[in-house]
Amino acid sequence: MSTVICLKDGNNLFLATDSRYMTHDFSAIASDAKQKIFAIASQTFIAPNGWKVICDFQRAKAREIVGNLGTTDIRIVAEALALESIPHLEALAELLRSIGHLHEKIQGALEGRLTMHVTVLAGRTARGELGYVAQSFRIQGGRVVREVSEYFGDEGNIYTSSGDPAQLVVRENPGILNGGPVEVIRNLLAALKRVWPSIGGEDQIVCIDGRGARWISRPPVEQRSIDHRRAF
Repeated sequence: MSTVICLKDGNNLFLATDSRYMTHDFSAIASDAKQKIFAIASQTFIAPNGWKVICDFQRAKAREIVGNLGTTDIRIVAEALALESIPHLEALAELLRSIGHLHEKIQGALEGRLTMHVTVLAGRTARGELGYVAQSFRIQGGRVVREVSEYFGDEGNIYTSSGDPAQLVVRENPGILNGGPVEVIRNLLAALKRVWPSIGGEDQIVCIDGRGARWISRPPVEQRSIDHRRAF
């Protein structure tokens, strides 16, 4: 799993990630040029992080939910998306359990020690509040459960899905958090790329503010994957 970063700075919200997918068994880099942030409606974005088959499902399903429910309230969309995603995550977990000699990270996810999947939605509520909803999916007692983290306040706030590695790089270099929002995001992504093999490729950064949404760093155009096996 790579990383997703959300940074709220006043009336500005930044959603960012890298561009790397690993092969399904974590043995190699599948691609360093995969788009991982997607618009699902006007000024509304999704950044799924985990198994690519689940990421692709969530991207399409989120757009479908917006159309069917007639809302871009990311709280409502996130909850509906979780209900649709959990059966697919549980089916994937069952499939993985049938495979021997799993990578330690995959085994850790199946045992509930590590997060299996993360989905971040960035946008607004029905009341116009700008923020994000981050959903982490873990296995507990053989079932997939979700943990939700959200922020719609006005004070500065930063979220990163990579957890402990992000905390470690910040502890080792607190200066990473100094500077403007885009500088902080780029510095944090650069530091994570140096210590976490599943994070790499170009930065992807989108900003939502009072004027709308704009790309700070567009997703790369994929040329040719190093490995065409299923990616994570």
